[in-house]
Amino acid sequence: MKKISKSVILLVFIVSIFILDVFNKEQTYSWNIYLPVIKIFKFIWFLFFLTSIIVDRKYKSVLNLSVLLVIFLLGQFSLMKFNHEFSVGDFFNASREFILLCYPLVFYYYLNSLNYAELKDSLVKVIKALIIVVVVTTIVGFLFSIPFFRTYNSRFGYMGLLPKSITASYFYISAMLFAYYLVLYENAKKALLILTIVASLLVGTKAIYLFLLILFIYHFISQKVYLKKEFYIFAFAFFTIVFVAYDKWKHMLEATFVNLYRIFKRDGFITAVTSYRNLKFVSNVDVYLSQWKWFNYLVGGRVAECPLFEMSVLDLLVNLGLIGSIYYLRLFYKLALNAQKKNESILLFSFGSILIVSIFAGQFFSNFSAISYTIIIIYLIRSSLNNRIKNEI
Repeated sequence: MKKISKSVILLVFIVSIFILDVFNKEQTYSWNIYLPVIKIFKFIWFLFFLTSIIVDRKYKSVLNLSVLLVIFLLGQFSLMKFNHEFSVGDFFNASREFILLCYPLVFYYYLNSLNYAELKDSLVKVIKALIIVVVVTTIVGFLFSIPFFRTYNSRFGYMGLLPKSITASYFYISAMLFAYYLVLYENAKKALLILTIVASLLVGTKAIYLFLLILFIYHFISQKVYLKKEFYIFAFAFFTIVFVAYDKWKHMLEATFVNLYRIFKRDGFITAVTSYRNLKFVSNVDVYLSQWKWFNYLVGGRVAECPLFEMSVLDLLVNLGLIGSIYYLRLFYKLALNAQKKNESILLFSFGSILIVSIFAGQFFSNFSAISYTIIIIYLIRSSLNNRIKNEI
């Protein structure tokens, strides 16, 4: 398989996934005929990337995936042996989750086999185009209150053409990382970054707001903003406006996040911030404590009757256990940060910030579209850093 053809296939993949997401958006309102087709197409892409690894004789990659498969099977078969209520259907559902977990690794193996020098210009153009489309549809949805572009039915938020709030969260986080990198390292204009940040505020997900806080802290420290007098002038003006118009700001925020505010008043801060994940955590833990044996803590064992924790690390633990999770994260880290200069702060920040957000937002490793967009952005940043370092030598 020629590298140039693999690069073209990657571009086709990115565009096709985005188009599939647009069709998938219909399921926000009701079940639709596209959903089974969308899942089949995504599974075909997974098989293609996996086949590519085998054809290219990447035996070490296949071995790493095989180790994870063995760990997963040990966990699931232990449940089938000691829990008579555990059915073949439960095993099938758990296997689907395992395939989704394997996909990021398989996709990274494929990306790392590409010739970035031949791919860079086309890939950057495609990513920029998708970001602009999503940003424009998000802003248009907000300005004209278009229901199809809404994030939620009962609370504030607009996500444009993206299908789900979780996909929109990771897409926008990745887009901001990409635009931020271009401004700092490629001397790009700030227009794309500013527009992306503004549009991200309209999505209405807590994951994005958490990331923006982390990004602000990182930028504040790494760029030594605290040494610039412009910062203090801006901060003084901002807090003065907030203080003077406090009642209006409070009313606007309460109206914008009315449901979140009601949860906060009724059930407390933790429940509001985690969107009831803390309650789900307690109920899920009770089930796993009653069905897991000591070795399940080492190799996992997904109980299909339990919903996901929607906290990435915990969902990883129940599927692969402590041993499998450490092995998985080690592989993911090495694949993501396969750079010539691993202490580049922007690359470490990109990986670390997304991982932190995923702990609270969940579905990072198991959402096909979200992980695809995120991996491609980190791949772009890492590969661009590698090229810069080569040019400096």
